[in-house]
Amino acid sequence: MPGKKSSKRSSNLKGAQERRVRGESGRNVEYELIEGRYGGLEIRKREIDADRRKREKEEVRKELEARKKRKEQNIEQAKEAAASRVSYVRKPLARRSKFSLGMLTAALILGGMGIYWATATRGQAPLTSAALVFCSLILGFMSFWYGLISFLEEGRNYVLARICIGVSTMLMIAWAVTIFIGVRG
Repeated sequence: MPGKKSSKRSSNLKGAQERRVRGESGRNVEYELIEGRYGGLEIRKREIDADRRKREKEEVRKELEARKKRKEQNIEQAKEAAASRVSYVRKPLARRSKFSLGMLTAALILGGMGIYWATATRGQAPLTSAALVFCSLILGFMSFWYGLISFLEEGRNYVLARICIGVSTMLMIAWAVTIFIGVRG
């Protein structure tokens, strides 16, 4: 059992422990617990004068300031690095721009069918050809409208909406010019 007692003491007092106490003479005294010659523990006493204590405090203060500066520099570097990064997170396409693409595709197909039917009959197009072209014009307007309102969706990718707006605008201009030429003569 004596072995347990000694192991219990050594586990409580393991390692070097320091304690500073203000001495009677106004000086700081430092007690240090160290391991002795034959495995026992000894207490070493050292006196610290006021100048040395001031120097230690100054060194600690400077070290803390240096740490604070390094931390601030690291934060600044992280901010600069974050500003120059490219985000590879893909934003989903705007839902209404997909509707716009569908309507634009239908408008182009109907317009192409109407023009093909008019050229296949050598200018003697039936009323069905005109109906296809008119539906193409209406779908072009609707594609343009859905492309515009797709910008109301937040946090989305608007590339498809921009493409649909541009192509539907060209389609509407083409049909407006064709109708103007047809009416004029």
